[in-house]
Amino acid sequence: MAEKATVRVDIDGVANKIELKPDVCQNIAMDNPSWLGDKKQFYLSSVSKRAIGKEWQEFFLSFIPQEDGKIKLILKGPWYKPVRTDKNLPIWIAYDNLEIIGAESQNPDFELESVNGIFDGWNGDPANMVKGSSDARSGKNYIKVWHNAPFIQEITVHKGKLVSVKFSVKAIGDDGVVNP
Repeated sequence: MAEKATVRVDIDGVANKIELKPDVCQNIAMDNPSWLGDKKQFYLSSVSKRAIGKEWQEFFLSFIPQEDGKIKLILKGPWYKPVRTDKNLPIWIAYDNLEIIGAESQNPDFELESVNGIFDGWNGDPANMVKGSSDARSGKNYIKVWHNAPFIQEITVHKGKLVSVKFSVKAIGDDGVVNP
């Protein structure tokens, strides 16, 4: 059975115990995941409601932090572990054209590169940076990720202040389909 590409964005406030409440989302479902047990109120996991294809598509999510502090914005692909396999398989997703409103962030659109060779403000595998591409949604750069190879940025949030994240995504490869 083939698995289709879906968006996965996680918001992680666990380390600093920042409670996160989901707000309005577009084309994406977001909640505090039960798999985190008694820490679920500090984490939001969001997954697109439909599969994505090779063309750029727009998504939007928002949440309200219940404390001031630093949290992680984690851009990744879906979890995909087929039956009779012992590991998660990659489904590649491209992200670009991020806009983060209501929080302090760096280089959300991947256009600035730091001296260490990675997009400024982000942590991830430099091999997954796409530079100088005419295929970028905005500018010339974007990232490609899968579940086990995310790009992460620490952002600063403020208690009770709505944080909105707009972004564009597309599947990489054969519409992101994986056939085990």
